Amino acid sequence: MNKKESMLIVAIEIATCIIKKTNRIMHKTLLQSGFGVFMNLLEKFGNANKNIPNAPEIHDIFIFGSLATDEENPKDIDICVVDNGFFSWYFNEHKESREDAYHMLKENLNELFGLWFGSETEEIEKMANGFDVDLHLLPVDFFKDPKVRNRLLSKHDDPNFYRNSFYQVICLTPGDYYQKKVGVEYFQERYGKPLEDLKFF
Repeated sequence: MNKKESMLIVAIEIATCIIKKTNRIMHKTLLQSGFGVFMNLLEKFGNANKNIPNAPEIHDIFIFGSLATDEENPKDIDICVVDNGFFSWYFNEHKESREDAYHMLKENLNELFGLWFGSETEEIEKMANGFDVDLHLLPVDFFKDPKVRNRLLSKHDDPNFYRNSFYQVICLTPGDYYQKKVGVEYFQERYGKPLEDLKFF
């Protein structure tokens, strides 16, 4: 098994684990999902109303970047989770206050699994198997509202970041866990919105 095959297996395992752990808490409210989680969120954001959904829902998980292309020696694992805002609101709010946000994506895996899923550091490190994992979280409104896309794009130094990212991805459909290489057209059809600004010309 070569490096790329090993990385793909790790990526699928992480995606599968996110889906399974999300399913365990999806019928719980924010308070019910864990006292430690709730206290951590309060500590970071206070009691302000963030219009957070009551429970998580994952719409898509996909691999992008060098691992999703024909490149033989990918440098890291890029995974994106598209949710209803339950997880992504935290990461987007959190990143807004940090200028180096997208240079610290490797923290996201630890934060998602630690804050919401109660996983220990050793478990997360074992799952990553020594590979660098950059975890991105996007609200589903990213695909439905160009204003949301523009706001999130403003966080990147590269104005073509999302065009490059969605040029070719490996979609891991929740519930089926099968691999499917797709492009922007898949998301355009899935969410019923024109995504011309995401197409790579």
